[in-house]
Amino acid sequence: MGKKLITLREINRMYAEGIRELYVNDKVIITPGARDFAHDKGFRVIYGVGEDAPKEDVKSKIDLLLQQQYQVLDQELRRLLVEKILEKLKNHS
Repeated sequence: MGKKLITLREINRMYAEGIRELYVNDKVIITPGARDFAHDKGFRVIYGVGEDAPKEDVKSKIDLLLQQQYQVLDQELRRLLVEKILEKLKNHS
């Protein structure tokens, strides 16, 4: 699979939805305009999340997957989905 391009348009949409965190790994490219806008608006950019993230950081991995693979940009929806997924995994064991 190729790299995910984060543009100013996407950062703008995230900002409008109240999202203030951006997860970045080696499979993500942020355009310069998007990076500047995110910085100016106070986004928290979290680097190295994904394949190389600590194993205990399952919530961040699921959240990243929902954002990047499924374009779920609504932070509250992602939080609810992460909770449900973790609950299902816990009950599955």
